[in-house]
Amino acid sequence: MSRHTISAEEKQAFAEFINQNLIDDIDLRTRLPVDSTSDDIFEVMKDGLIILKMVNQILPGTIDERIFNKTPKNTYQISDNLKLVLEGARRIGCKLVGISEKSIMDGNPMFVFSLLRQLVNQNLTIHITLLDHPELFRLMKENESLDEFRNMSAEQRLLRWFNYHLERSGHTQRVTNFGDDIKDGINYLILLNQLQDQQQQQSISQIISQYQNPLQRAEKILQISKSLGCKIFITAQDIIKGNKVLNQAFIAHLFNTKLGISSNEEIKLSEEQQKIIDEDRMKREQEEENWRQKQEIEKQKQHFVPKKQIQEKIIEQEKEQDVKIEQEKDQEKEQQSNGDKLSERQIDISNEKDDNEDKILNDDEQEGEEQKEYDKLKIEEEIKIKEEEERIIAEEKLRQEEEEIEKLKQIEKEKEIEEERKKIEEEKALIEAEKLKQQEIEKKLEEEAEKHRLEQEKTRIAMEEQMKWIEDQEKRIAEEKMKFELEEKQKREQEILQEEERKRIQLEEEELQEKQRIQQEFDNQDKIREQKEQELAESKNKNKVDFNLVNKRLPSASSIFIRKGQ
Repeated sequence: MSRHTISAEEKQAFAEFINQNLIDDIDLRTRLPVDSTSDDIFEVMKDGLIILKMVNQILPGTIDERIFNKTPKNTYQISDNLKLVLEGARRIGCKLVGISEKSIMDGNPMFVFSLLRQLVNQNLTIHITLLDHPELFRLMKENESLDEFRNMSAEQRLLRWFNYHLERSGHTQRVTNFGDDIKDGINYLILLNQLQDQQQQQSISQIISQYQNPLQRAEKILQISKSLGCKIFITAQDIIKGNKVLNQAFIAHLFNTKLGISSNEEIKLSEEQQKIIDEDRMKREQEEENWRQKQEIEKQKQHFVPKKQIQEKIIEQEKEQDVKIEQEKDQEKEQQSNGDKLSERQIDISNEKDDNEDKILNDDEQEGEEQKEYDKLKIEEEIKIKEEEERIIAEEKLRQEEEEIEKLKQIEKEKEIEEERKKIEEEKALIEAEKLKQQEIEKKLEEEAEKHRLEQEKTRIAMEEQMKWIEDQEKRIAEEKMKFELEEKQKREQEILQEEERKRIQLEEEELQEKQRIQQEFDNQDKIREQKEQELAESKNKNKVDFNLVNKRLPSASSIFIRKGQ
């Protein structure tokens, strides 16, 4: 972002950050939440109260709230407040170039936004240190020195932490920035997937296939982050637009909320690593002690009443006395008849005035003593501040010299590394050329083998198709044969049935014919018998013996039928 422009997205995100982090503060109940889409944030920061709360949230106890006037009555008190909070902001690492009490009191958007941006950044990154998170030593690379790792910026540590989780997930990509490298949302989702409980984690392929739209991925990122306990102060659009400042801020918030690395108790630090932790702890304790001493001086200064306030008090007392005398004069006019009493009253008033003058003189003497004590403390404070500034300047100069030396060493080292890299690259190029040649030979062999394999495969497929055709033909012939045999069997059975039916009919016809013949014979016998009977009857009387003989030789029709049946 340009130094002379204000990002609307960042202003909105920072205002939302304040709303979510300070909304429960009782001193800010009438100011928050602030409208994040407007410029109200520049107005509510004018008197320094929100700055005070943000500084103390970043580093508790940095500013003694008892010194801060939470209900200022004039611009002088507001100026004192702003001086106090800007000193606190400087204490926690903010760079206040061009930022003054007046620029904040005037609500200058450029300077207020610059301060706000630094406060939010410090809030999110001040604890991304080896002292606060010794488990970060796990992120050291091979052949990386402790000094190099120790001097990494918060942004570099966040990138290292991000890539640590990408590597653990088995993902091949790495991020080098918080803009273009993460705006598609895939790396973001893989990081969040690693931070979730194991039973909620998904495979990389599931993550990529499930959310193919970048906006959907960004919305899912915010949803998962909220479930992990994060406060959402950025939008899905901030993610997909690749806003580096806001993405870095949100990833720092993720880091502070869900580190996803084993705690300090599970890590065994080396002697050199423990030494770094101890040095950083001593440095922090010394800074805190220096700041406490400075705060004590401020409280002592507040204990004494400035000379200007004493003078204002004396003038106010004189005005009250003049008003009282005027009232007495008015009473004198009303009581002219009581001259003696008036004289006595005037004497009393005169005496009272003398007493007040004596009191004022005593107050002046006390004021002089207090002013001397105040001036003495002020001088001592200025000396201490000057000594501290000189010490800081000396330390800064020493640090700059060390940085310059380290920078030169780093440049030399980089040159050596670059030369070594070039040498390795040349050797690598030769190896790659040989490798390519070998790959070409292998490729040709593979192509020939593949061609031979394809021909064999083609022959095998043709033979399989031929065998299948033969099997199909045999199967078809077997089915036709079976069908023919079945038809023959059915035909034979039909012929047997027809023959049996024919025989049955023939038998029935023969039986019928036999019956008809027998019946005919029976009828003929009856006719013969009747004829014989008639003849016998005629000759009965003629010859009875002959008739009986005839009857014995000629049996009856019924006996004939019985014999035929047998």
